[in-house]
Order: sequence, then structure tokens, then C-alpha cells
Amino acid sequence: MPSLDRILEKLAVAQERLLRAADAIPADLWKTPPRKGCWSAAEVIAHVITIERTVIVVAGKILKKQPKQIPLLRRFRLPLAFAEIRLVRLKTPIPVDSATPG
Repeated sequence: MPSLDRILEKLAVAQERLLRAADAIPADLWKTPPRKGCWSAAEVIAHVITIERTVIVVAGKILKKQPKQIPLLRRFRLPLAFAEIRLVRLKTPIPVDSATPG
């Protein structure tokens, strides 16, 4: 199992890369998708924020509960690499309002 330090390091690197990529996008292109059927930078960031908030809320609820007893064979999980592979393209559930500044 990966150590917490390795996980935190990977998250910090990913956050730094995301912020650098977001900073490289000119403000006038922020809400413009690179091509038809793709998400704009604003939609990508909105999606990341939504997922992060959900993870934080759910993790908080889990941490308040007493741990469940789970049989040994049910404790095994697929490697994180499977979650990082994007085989299914999704549409953003958050409409980006072109009237709002940002």
C-alpha cells in the first residue's frame, strides 16, 4: 500500500501542474472549448472543484462513523492507474454561463 507521503506528493505535483496549465490559458479563451465536443478550461476547473468538494464531504462523513469490519478478500482494490485512464468521455453537468465574468 502506498505511504501517505507518496500520495500527498503526487497530489501536490498534480495540483501544481493543473495550476500552471490554467495560468497558461488567456482570459478571453477561458470559456472556449479547444474543439467541438471538448470541455473548456472553465468547465474542467468547475468539474475538478465539484469532485473535490464531493470527496471532502463524503470523506468527512466517513471519518465520523465507526469503522466497519470488512472481510480480508473484500479489502483489495484495483490500482489507482485504472482510475487515471480516461476511456469514457463525459459531458460536464455544470453549464458555464457566458454572461458571468471570469
